[in-house]
Amino acid sequence: MNHGIEYKLSILFYGVDSPVNNYEYILNDIFSNYKHIDCDYILVGEENRLNKIYDVVVYNCADPTRYSHFGFPPTYEQVKNLVLNCKPKIIIQLADECFHEHNEIHNLLANLCNLFLKQHRHETQIYSYSDNLFPIPLGYVNQFYDRKKTLKPISERKYTWSWVGVLKNDRREMINSFWSMWKNIVVCNAYMPTSEVFDLYSESIFVPCGRGNFSLDCFRNYEATISGAIPVVVGPEEEINWTFNFFEEKPPWIYAQSWEEATQKCQQVQFQFDILQSMQEQNILWWKRILNNIQVKVKEALLKEVIISSTIIEELKNKENNIIKPISVIYYQ
Repeated sequence: MNHGIEYKLSILFYGVDSPVNNYEYILNDIFSNYKHIDCDYILVGEENRLNKIYDVVVYNCADPTRYSHFGFPPTYEQVKNLVLNCKPKIIIQLADECFHEHNEIHNLLANLCNLFLKQHRHETQIYSYSDNLFPIPLGYVNQFYDRKKTLKPISERKYTWSWVGVLKNDRREMINSFWSMWKNIVVCNAYMPTSEVFDLYSESIFVPCGRGNFSLDCFRNYEATISGAIPVVVGPEEEINWTFNFFEEKPPWIYAQSWEEATQKCQQVQFQFDILQSMQEQNILWWKRILNNIQVKVKEALLKEVIISSTIIEELKNKENNIIKPISVIYYQ
């Protein structure tokens, strides 16, 4: 961490009682400039034990009846009540991958803070984005990123490609397409320590990134990037453009409409190490630019007090009435 700013930052992780799986990305990258960071954790239903204001609230946005590795997520009303009590300057929304769960109402929380950062962007008619709302990269899972290691140049890497993950959606077709060209390393439906995944991607030229549960966006895209590998993404051009729209800049990865086309594109540059090295460098520079943009927005947001007037509350209620609300629950134990 580059702890340069003396500001004492307070972060509340809501809906969990321990660090979430991209906790290190949030602290080491998004808030890397801050010298003092205090983190608290509360489960949904424990809000009454809070007695202070927080700079940042981080929460998981998903169907509140569905348990995930983030725990049970809160409803919109629960997050809103928490925000009104804690008055955070920044809200970070995690895991809003499933657009069909109709969690678009959560975007209205941007009216109650200076900066709203979220992981997934949905290009549907019912999703709206305010001026202080910005989609950000998912980042990487905890214990993945070894900052002490120097990235290997493309020409010195052992493997043409590698992949680690769970088979779903288009991933079997993805693996078959790449396997038909190059016999390299694939780990499917099995546990592999995250530090070893980093080591594997750091020895790979390409990392194909199949669709996640629903979205084209997944941790692997960024884990491959910071490992110095070239992510390969397949999907409809329109979906690619709005999914990976970070501060009006798309990641400089390899994109294709099919996995057959993707493998062909990789074959075309497989031995052109000058082109591949340039791609690796552009990916790293892109990552640094996006992080810098996020950090600038964070710094600006922390300099201003949050003002929630009666007019803002009234306007918020009017907006809420125009959105279909998701299923509500009280809390889980």
